[in-house]
Amino acid sequence: MFEGAYEDMIAREDTGNVVTLMPWDRSVRRALSRQKFREILGRKDADEVIRGMTPLDAYYTVKLLGVEDAGPMLALLEPTQITALFDLDVWRGDHFCVSDVLVWLAALAECGSEVLSRAIEALDVELLGALLRRRLWVVAKPKDDDEVEVGELPDWFARVNAEETLTATRDGRFLVAARRVDELDALEFDHDGARGSRTEVDEEERKAILALVEALYDGTDATRAVRLLQMAASDLTSSLEEDALRFREARLEDLGFPPLARALEIYGPLPPQAPAASATSAAATSLATATATATATATATATATAKPAGKSAADLELPVLHVTSFQKASLLREALGTIESLDRIRRLESELTAAANAALVADRVQPGDAVRLREVLTRMRGYLNLALAQAADPPSRGRDRSQRDEHQSNGSGDPDASDVIHRAGRRLETSQIRDLFREGYALTLSRATRARRLAGFMSYFSDDERSVLTALLQRRPVFPTVLDGDRRLRDPDEDGQDPRFRAFQTERDLEAVDAVLDELEQLAEVARRLDLVTRNVQLSSSTMPPENERTFELLLVSLVAAQMVHGRFDLVGLRRADLEVLRGALADGAGLDRAIAGFVEKIEAHDSRPPSDILARRVRGGLESLARAFDALGEGAAIDPRFVAGVLVDLVG
Repeated sequence: MFEGAYEDMIAREDTGNVVTLMPWDRSVRRALSRQKFREILGRKDADEVIRGMTPLDAYYTVKLLGVEDAGPMLALLEPTQITALFDLDVWRGDHFCVSDVLVWLAALAECGSEVLSRAIEALDVELLGALLRRRLWVVAKPKDDDEVEVGELPDWFARVNAEETLTATRDGRFLVAARRVDELDALEFDHDGARGSRTEVDEEERKAILALVEALYDGTDATRAVRLLQMAASDLTSSLEEDALRFREARLEDLGFPPLARALEIYGPLPPQAPAASATSAAATSLATATATATATATATATATAKPAGKSAADLELPVLHVTSFQKASLLREALGTIESLDRIRRLESELTAAANAALVADRVQPGDAVRLREVLTRMRGYLNLALAQAADPPSRGRDRSQRDEHQSNGSGDPDASDVIHRAGRRLETSQIRDLFREGYALTLSRATRARRLAGFMSYFSDDERSVLTALLQRRPVFPTVLDGDRRLRDPDEDGQDPRFRAFQTERDLEAVDAVLDELEQLAEVARRLDLVTRNVQLSSSTMPPENERTFELLLVSLVAAQMVHGRFDLVGLRRADLEVLRGALADGAGLDRAIAGFVEKIEAHDSRPPSDILARRVRGGLESLARAFDALGEGAAIDPRFVAGVLVDLVG
């Protein structure tokens, strides 16, 4: 790690620096220098720099450049880097995308025949064989003096030969023609019998597959071309693709991408012997010991059954995109900056890479999907921030929470904040990144569990409150931006990102969600005690607003309004005359206080546990809003029930 051209480049950049950089700062500088790929291409030693990149970093750099601009870099890639490019970018689940393979091969071909030949040599023969099988008709060419008997040529031969000319390969051993329909699509078409539903192959791709056959013969190993065409003529696509997938998965493990079953463990619970997430730093040391033992056991088991990896987890280097994500202002960044051991930073880089790759696999995110990749990295940063904050900032410190979060986010020079950061740094040194990830995720999951208990009452909450529950009920719980003050209900943007949600990042996020959940849980509990759901359904059809628009808050305000008008808590629609009485009662501040006190007594009569002032505050707010609406009409002005909001009204009465 950090060897060769990159190390030399940074060493030159650091010459003359007065301040000695901490290990994490040096790692960031190395990463950022790698990110300046356009400048790298202009360097005299560009070939050395690019070939010195890890396969993962080379892949992300090519993706950032884009296929149209990546030619100069593609021309310099090593075989292992080319293999990683195809492993990471052309597969969709258990199947490869033919169009993507052809796009990259065409881009490599533009760099010259030698580059394309190097790429063809770097790819598995099973992948190339399946590619040819899916897009080519291939048959061994009969010799001119041979008599061809019935059954020696495949059934399709006569049909294809009648539609278009079969072309002989350069060595004269095969006849080939580009398929008009991908073999897999044709099989589905024949099986379903739905004529006209198949999609024909693009003409440019048909030309590209024939050009690939020519390129195979341009290589130094002619026997490879013969072998591939024989595979395309006789082997099953499913078998070829299955073998190619198996080899790919083994290489991905070398790059730190585990199989799905193992990747899902990143979202699993901590080992039973691990302490609670709110443990002190002393307990965190015990956590590190316990989890290290569990990790060692799991690793030993996996090693016994898996293909030997080319690289150990400790050799994984953090890609540029990951570094830039983890370098954003956060407690994690500040904690990384306190670690003085270069070896520990290198181990953390490897652990961060492995955890990020596991999360990508678990969330079914393709490495080349830059938008979703950044989304996963942002969530990961948030989980780590939350876990570090639990141990680094115990409740006994007694500081103002918002102030702590501010210091944790911006790394200010506040002495208390510095202590928090160093506590977090010590936790990084004694804990596994995977376990910190799990701890942080568990904190968001506990809020999702509370939200699920309230999901049955979703329609009885306000729009903002429903947004909070919707965010928590996502597959991976997220933070509702409505709590950031963004109340615009918007559609997902062009990248598919929903602006209503963002990743959890700080304890303040957890507390903001907790405050809403506390209120909703109390609303739901009081609604249960008063049987509001049943009573709401039993209301007459003339009561406004309609049933599907009534919230618990509106029903509770209506109960108190009925008490002020009729002297009893009754869930009924107020008539025009009742609204006049209510207007007068609301003008009397003392009367409003008495009504609120009576409401609290009513709640307590159904349960010995006293309610918090949350409900009283919400009911008071609803009634005061009604009072302002009445005042706006002017004294003596008639009240039209159709335009009274915030309380049940009876349009018939």
